[in-house]
Amino acid sequence: LTTSLVYGFPGNFAISAGYEKPFRSKRVTIKLPKGKIKIREADYNLNLQLYFYREPNFQSALWINPGFGIRHQKKKWFYYETIIHLGYFRTFYDGSVYLADKAGNLTEKSLFGRRYWTLGVSPTFGANMEQLNKKHRYAYFVKLNFWAMYPFSNVLVPQAMAEAGIKFHLKDSETGILRTGFYVKEKIKKPKKKEEEKVKPKKGWKKLKSVF
Repeated sequence: LTTSLVYGFPGNFAISAGYEKPFRSKRVTIKLPKGKIKIREADYNLNLQLYFYREPNFQSALWINPGFGIRHQKKKWFYYETIIHLGYFRTFYDGSVYLADKAGNLTEKSLFGRRYWTLGVSPTFGANMEQLNKKHRYAYFVKLNFWAMYPFSNVLVPQAMAEAGIKFHLKDSETGILRTGFYVKEKIKKPKKKEEEKVKPKKGWKKLKSVF
């Protein structure tokens, strides 16, 4: 489960709640010279976020935003993730809106607004506290949302938002890097000769490039 606060440029804001579930995980173990090893881990996640969006003095909106993400673990507690999402954005205008019929009669239209499709990408960075202490079943994260609405006057309208929140780990989320010890797929990879040369300078070892 996730919850977060959102600021949208130039002056919008939102709150969100959501759920995510890893459906596939992978660990790659790279054997380095002299018995050293390097481990790369990744989760493939499905997630669903619900946003309450507010643009002061103009409109409010509900944003249903499902997505697909790939999360990589760089250190014991730090991870980064790239999320691609396709959503539905429903606005509600402030104030009263009236519709006129052919006879010129006015009728107030309640909950009047517009409907849009959204498409975007969100780079995310997080700190998994449970990797440091098993009693701390949560993680902090920050996310940058780059997305567009369509159709808005028949064009794509780019948007940008910054998001910060907390993620709570449920008991049934024991897959991938949210928890240790369970991986759907694991393989061992030996570095190429060129990679061995790169990681063998006089002053120590250099890190290999990510295999993902």
